[in-house]
Amino acid sequence: YKYAALQATTLLKSVTFQVGRTGSITPVAELEPVQLSGSTISRATLHNEDEIKRLGVMVGDTVFIEKGGEIIPKIVKVVEDKRSADVQPIVFPTECPECGTELIKPEGEVRWRCPNPYCKARMKGTLEHFVSRNAMDIDGMGDSLINALVDEGRLTKFADIYSLQEEELSKREKMGTRSAQKLIAAIEKSKAQPFNRVLFAIGLPQVGVNGSKLLANHFKNIDALTSATYAELVSINDVGDKTAEVLLQTFKTDAYKEMIAELKAIGLTLEEGEAPAVVESAITGKTFLITGTLSVPRKEMEDRITSLGGRLLSSVSKNLDYLIAGEKAGSKLTKAESIGVTVLSEDDFEDLLK
Repeated sequence: YKYAALQATTLLKSVTFQVGRTGSITPVAELEPVQLSGSTISRATLHNEDEIKRLGVMVGDTVFIEKGGEIIPKIVKVVEDKRSADVQPIVFPTECPECGTELIKPEGEVRWRCPNPYCKARMKGTLEHFVSRNAMDIDGMGDSLINALVDEGRLTKFADIYSLQEEELSKREKMGTRSAQKLIAAIEKSKAQPFNRVLFAIGLPQVGVNGSKLLANHFKNIDALTSATYAELVSINDVGDKTAEVLLQTFKTDAYKEMIAELKAIGLTLEEGEAPAVVESAITGKTFLITGTLSVPRKEMEDRITSLGGRLLSSVSKNLDYLIAGEKAGSKLTKAESIGVTVLSEDDFEDLLK
């Protein structure tokens, strides 16, 4: 049994709009501070435009708030009998509140998004993702350095990383000549990352590691991908209607066109190289997804599957043949079992190859 969540009432003074790393726009309620469950609450998420409409909430309303899971403050209801005559409707922006780019909302999506990859509000998180291990893998470019360089205006886009110089970096606090040399070498080395890693690094909306591999393998180069039609995108296994719509809208923006041109000029790999030889095996043509913690690095297992002719998917669906589940497998395992997908342990996978 669970106790009912504690609630409090307070005044909704205004609504601000935050821009996340992927460009998603989140409305945030600015509240008259109130005590709830031992802390002072002055802000609460409104999630998205649909949630605002569902609640029927307006600026100036008195609202009930509670902590979702006893952690995250949220508005649960409007106190209707306290609504005054001067309340104002919450108007969702049509342009990004940070950079002014026109927002997009694919059909069926609940979130509006800023499609500008260089939006300043997105930049720190975007750059942290770009240099991460599964993306461009630029060792030595940590969050604190990225944050400082963005705050200074030195990093405003991906291309700026490739214009950093050893001399300027070595003068930074806690950097030094040796660290600067290693970072410059790592930046230069990243230019050799394959096409699928570059696609993942630039943060295509709703496209993860496996989705990037699927797109790179199908389209072979960035020009073919960015000029693809809706029909071509949804023909790819694991690319659904919503993903196709948001990709089409994203590729049309001037910001993405400019970004691709800059990455081409730098010399990043924007076309698929010759595919490694694939060995015919018992899993050739079968689809796989990995969840949980394995006894080997996940990438090692993924590379082994693809080298034996298997294909990787990024989500559980009717197109999935096998889910390899390690320790602490979560919602993907539950969903796979509910729709009848065959679940394998690592030992089961080895037996499958015999």
